[in-house]
Amino acid sequence: MKASVIIPVWNGREYLPGCLDALLAQDYPDFEVVVVDNASADGSADLVAENYPQVRLIRNPQNLGFAGGCNMGLRAAQGDVLVLLNQDAIPQPGWLSYLVEALRDPRVGVVGCKLLYPDGETIQHAGGWIEWPLGLAHHHGQGEKDNGQWDAPMEVDYVTGAAMAFRRDVFQKTGPLDEGFWPGYFEDADFCFRARGQGYKVCYIPS
Repeated sequence: MKASVIIPVWNGREYLPGCLDALLAQDYPDFEVVVVDNASADGSADLVAENYPQVRLIRNPQNLGFAGGCNMGLRAAQGDVLVLLNQDAIPQPGWLSYLVEALRDPRVGVVGCKLLYPDGETIQHAGGWIEWPLGLAHHHGQGEKDNGQWDAPMEVDYVTGAAMAFRRDVFQKTGPLDEGFWPGYFEDADFCFRARGQGYKVCYIPS
């Protein structure tokens, strides 16, 4: 399956080299990278154009927010697997292959991964859960030192849009990210809940 990794960018020049270098070094054999620049003022788009000619670059004349930028990239993407990735994330070796492999199960619609803070040992995200009845979003393991306690795959309420993957058929049934969540937050949880409403599993994949 061909994969498309979509990176919404807003004033991310400081972070993009680390993100793109690690992403382009992934061992998955068939993927494209789509950068959607949300009218950055720091030269982010020019950095991509000048240094990463293999990356597809979309320049938005105005900031469309997280959901709007992602939707622009999702519409342009050509992959069977669609992956959203934050501009300041640095994917580890094998990351993309593990995400795609998890989505080969037709029952699984959306997958997310373990995210660590920049120190490389503190967990930021190991899947998400919603606190009822307040509707507050939480991350499993957040702030804990990573000692392997979140190394088991599991179904979750949602996964963060900072690194979230789904198949094209799921996207077609679920629809785009809701751009009403402006400028960001909760559109990832909303998308996962809609995918679950279509009968798909949302899974955390620690590998």
